[in-house]
Amino acid sequence: MSPIVLAAGLAVVCFLMPTRVLILLSVLGVMLTDTPLVPKDLIYFSRFVPSGVLALRTLHMMLNKGAISNYLMVRAWTPFILLSLLSLGYSIDPALSTQRLVSAAFIVCGFGVGIPLFFPTKADYQQLIRLIGLLLGSAALYSLYLTASGGSSVIQGRTSGVFHNPNTLGLMAMQAAFLVFYWWQKESGVIRKVLFVALISIVAVLLLSGSRASSLGLAVGAVVYARSAARLERRKLRAIFHLAVVGVMLLVVTDSMFPGFFDSLLRTDTSSRTILWERAWIVAQDNIVLGVGFCASDEVFRRDARYLRSVGIYLFGPHSSLMRLLVDLGLVGVALAGWAFFSILTRAWRYLPYFDDPLLGATLYAAVIASLTNSLFESWLFGFGSAPTVPFWLLLSLLSYQTDIVRHKITAWRVHQARMQWVPVAHRHSSRAKLPQNP
Repeated sequence: MSPIVLAAGLAVVCFLMPTRVLILLSVLGVMLTDTPLVPKDLIYFSRFVPSGVLALRTLHMMLNKGAISNYLMVRAWTPFILLSLLSLGYSIDPALSTQRLVSAAFIVCGFGVGIPLFFPTKADYQQLIRLIGLLLGSAALYSLYLTASGGSSVIQGRTSGVFHNPNTLGLMAMQAAFLVFYWWQKESGVIRKVLFVALISIVAVLLLSGSRASSLGLAVGAVVYARSAARLERRKLRAIFHLAVVGVMLLVVTDSMFPGFFDSLLRTDTSSRTILWERAWIVAQDNIVLGVGFCASDEVFRRDARYLRSVGIYLFGPHSSLMRLLVDLGLVGVALAGWAFFSILTRAWRYLPYFDDPLLGATLYAAVIASLTNSLFESWLFGFGSAPTVPFWLLLSLLSYQTDIVRHKITAWRVHQARMQWVPVAHRHSSRAKLPQNP
């Protein structure tokens, strides 16, 4: 079948889908490209057609409303996007940079701007978290089944499950763990027990993947969540303690049931990462200010592979999203991306107690921090065609949107307070808008 006909047919199907189904398909389509379940000739369309249709639908709805709903997300990332657009003029691979920038625009527009439009209420985005948690958790649990039944390849004591790479499995399981943990706290009865078993199984999958970066991310995210829960004065700290005890028991059981897997998690080698980081820093010196173009560093690392093979290293690429971005967009790009993340995370932390659902805010905050921790050791953060990238930007978008809601409420409250200074005292308290108390 002609690729044009195939893309057109998939686009028509996507246009006919309900928006919420299309959002899930956008996540699922990119996930499947990192698995052997999608034929090679369909990978490109699976990645970009659903997200492209979602972006067009988002733009249409935004134009009808006449406003952008997620101001924080758009404002924080606009300088970075403009630099990426500028880099097309000097990119060493303009075609690749254009393709990656278009795919990035689809994801950022569809999720960064579209999520608030399609999931505007508290119940809506709680449902979204459950659906994404179900999607990612199902992939992790299916990977556990494949590992137990011998249907997944095991290399050096590490399983990749349904994915091509064990690190991808570890990262997807880590993201799923936070979402299922939130879902578990919201349920009761039999559903709560089932979700608890699922949560423990997902953590087991993470351990079986042998991904140290994901394990570190999970630990950092758990600490962040515990700190957030303490700040919110919630009763969740005891639940976290119980999960920590179960986690230790899980480590022992996993090691006894799958000999060799635990050793892979505790291996002390650097997997050549330090050398790869050093090489990335060296090759970045040629274009240290603005880089070689958005996502054009593949060609740089491909050329550098000859040297790496000469010193006995048969990997290429930086194995770090930070180092890859440095080569792509130089120090300016790193600074703009750092400022965007800093702007969103600092404001989210400041307004967290005022969220409509503070527990969800704490979960999203912890998941984003955990993913960023992992990204320091893996090169997926700005790879908008890779499986873990799409869920991360969806979670970041939702965190930004909730922060935006609170920020607008507080701004309106302050304006109201200022106006009330001119109202007679007898009428002030009757019309004053109140915000939740900050713990």
